[in-house]
Parts: sequence; C-alpha cells; structure tokens
Amino acid sequence: QIFDFRDIDLPDGETLIEVLALLGSVDIIVPDGLAVRMEVVPVAGDATIGRGVETREREGRPVLVIAGSAILGSVTVKAR
Repeated sequence: QIFDFRDIDLPDGETLIEVLALLGSVDIIVPDGLAVRMEVVPVAGDATIGRGVETREREGRPVLVIAGSAILGSVTVKAR
C-alpha cells in the first residue's frame, strides 16, 4: 500500500493514522517539512523513517503520527 500525503493540508497538531503491515509493506510519502512521529512496533519486520523526513515537532505545526504494527512486513516513511 502507498499513502501519499504531499497534497493534503493537515491541521495543526497531531493527525493519527494507524497501519498494519502484515506480510507486506506500507509506504508513506510526506512533503518536505511535515513532522513525523513513528510509533509502529515491528515484529520480525521493519519500521523506518527515511533520510530527509522531518522528525522535530514544533508547537502549532502539523505532526503526522504513524502508529500500528509491522508483522513480517515493513512501514517506511519517505519525503519527496
């Protein structure tokens, strides 16, 4: 699955998405400057934030919170 957040205006504060990567992958594409917090638990899987993805949260700015599990799968966040 691919989720593309580049053309979505998120409100200030936290926006939570829950993911389950079960024997597969979930790729999340975010715009430059959007802060991301990864709360995915990998179980024989992988959860990674790619180079260039903002992880520093700032007061009054949008934060994409990614929560869930990666069971024999992967969750990857990329900036473009």
